[in-house]
Amino acid sequence: MVKKRIWSRVSMIFSVVLAVMSPGVTSFALAKQPKTVKVAFVYDGPANDGGWSSAQDAGRKYLVKMLGVKTTYVENVPESADSERVFEQLAQQGYNVIFGTSYGYMNYMADVAPKYPNVIFLNCGGYKTAPNMGTYFGKNFELKFDTTLDVTRVCRPKFVPHAL
Repeated sequence: MVKKRIWSRVSMIFSVVLAVMSPGVTSFALAKQPKTVKVAFVYDGPANDGGWSSAQDAGRKYLVKMLGVKTTYVENVPESADSERVFEQLAQQGYNVIFGTSYGYMNYMADVAPKYPNVIFLNCGGYKTAPNMGTYFGKNFELKFDTTLDVTRVCRPKFVPHAL
């Protein structure tokens, strides 16, 4: 089940970057198509935490391996105004796509996005959007369904639990 979650996150990140690289496919308004796509990830914990950040980092590594996209990451960035500074630095360094991999980055990312209209900002799990800022998240219903099946197999209850 953990592998399925990681690959769900990897495929989601891969799809987002492919959309960014394809002219006319993305709904974000870029002034001009970048010559090279540089993608940055901002993690709230260590990249090798074995959980959330690791799954996001697997997506980053997949981009490098399969598309040859230049990527970077910054780990252990607190969900505070300090993240705003990190987003600004990455935009100034020429990264065209910046993933804020935690819901807690949403407001700070929303503050930075208008200053850099040619950079795409993506927040995991948030709800705020702008012409150059969007959100992404995995398919929760699949995980809930898998969990329901696992509970049913282990417990063998007289009824089937419903987790959806």
